[in-house]
Amino acid sequence: MPNGAKPPANSQTKSIGLHALIARLPQNAEHPPIAVPQGDAFSTEAAPVDGYVEPKLEVQLWPSGATVILIEAPGAVGKTTAAESLAARLRWPLVRTEKARVGSYSLSGLIQDALGFSSDYMRDIAEGNSGVVLDSLDEAHFRVGTENFLAFLQNVQSASGARASTNNRAPSIVLFSRTDTADLVRISFEEADLPLAHLTLSFFDRSASNAFVESYLRRRFRDTGRPEYNVALAHSSSFRRLRDERFTQVMKVLRRNRDADLDADWKLSEDFLGYAPVLIALAESLAVPNPSAERQAIQDALAHNENDLLIEIVRKILDREQNKFAGQIQAKLESLRTRAEITSFSGVGSATVLLWRSWWTRWRDGMRCCVRI
Repeated sequence: MPNGAKPPANSQTKSIGLHALIARLPQNAEHPPIAVPQGDAFSTEAAPVDGYVEPKLEVQLWPSGATVILIEAPGAVGKTTAAESLAARLRWPLVRTEKARVGSYSLSGLIQDALGFSSDYMRDIAEGNSGVVLDSLDEAHFRVGTENFLAFLQNVQSASGARASTNNRAPSIVLFSRTDTADLVRISFEEADLPLAHLTLSFFDRSASNAFVESYLRRRFRDTGRPEYNVALAHSSSFRRLRDERFTQVMKVLRRNRDADLDADWKLSEDFLGYAPVLIALAESLAVPNPSAERQAIQDALAHNENDLLIEIVRKILDREQNKFAGQIQAKLESLRTRAEITSFSGVGSATVLLWRSWWTRWRDGMRCCVRI
């Protein structure tokens, strides 16, 4: 059974950690049991990433009576990992909306199907005694279209108990989304005249960035056993010097200032240096057998290739986004193709459907070639 909720933050809050957000939400004493598995779309036992480094959350707005929290961030800032950690620590179900049938299936329908029609969990959500985390709203929106997505949001509003809420209870639904879809969520709540708490996921500060890099290297060493990933433990002092030089190297290029200082100028570069994909690329560049020798090599080569590391970082980010976009487009076209096939059985000529299949197959094969390149 869920325990009591703590009162939500007020609108004056500026910045909070994930642990502080968790303290303001109702926590379940145990994971709700699944009656009918829903595949990857619905999980009640999300596991936080080992060595997870908590982000900071900037509170943009937290009005009294808000039953839903919207957490917004650009791509790859860490929304999914934060969603998994939040769901795991609260023992709330996690809905991966990009895998759910958003648009033709409501949130309340998905929860009831998963937990069973005899479950009281929907009532607990509506009363603010339990909750649910919804991730990847932007991908779901892209897949089903705006009209279907808005219908889904209306059910989210109803399921949260927003219209029935008369007290300053804790929120019971947390949404994670990129900025464009987050704008649509805010508009939907404004038009419904319902309060919505709005937070943004911040980039990592310097301390958290250092912790992220070391945590990443430890996980890679655990997963691969390759000794270069153990550099942070095996050569801690020389590793930290190399790490700071790498950060400084990128900062100087970004700021176009050879006198840039890592401590004094971090905030000016935080939206790049504190970006998770950048930190992963930097961590990979730090996975070397001999940090001291690498530091010397950097000094010897700086005059010729000081931009190379930055170029490599950007390339890796673009590769990641290209692959993710290709996956989203394929899912969208699969969805549209299914709808075209259904329509064809209702009287639309089969020639139209065959033309659609032919075009979709050509696009898919072309995209696969692009991704390989």
